[in-house]
Amino acid sequence: MVFNNSGVVLTVFKPNEYGRHQAVVPPGGRTLGHYIDFDTFLEARGCTYTYSRTDIQAGQGWMQDYGRRPIKVQVEPDMTIHLLPSATRSVATARPLPSLHRNGFPLRVIAKVCR
Repeated sequence: MVFNNSGVVLTVFKPNEYGRHQAVVPPGGRTLGHYIDFDTFLEARGCTYTYSRTDIQAGQGWMQDYGRRPIKVQVEPDMTIHLLPSATRSVATARPLPSLHRNGFPLRVIAKVCR
């Protein structure tokens, strides 16, 4: 699940064999069932953001909190992606958990391409 704390409309997308799977997330909103992995990108304000990579499945630091549930992340105003506690239900209560920030989190923008 992706929570949008960026202050702008985000499009979360993954390329696939049919083009791309995407979800539009308003400020303060969240996706339902959309997740971040190695092929996920964000678009905002006419720009596409590519992120540093992490081995999400091997994240030992947060496995005790998440078990096998999908991870929850929050996009911040600087477009970094923070891992969130599994109990997070909304942007208002979402707080990045420093103990979860290893194995590549928070994800940082490594490329920004604007049209």
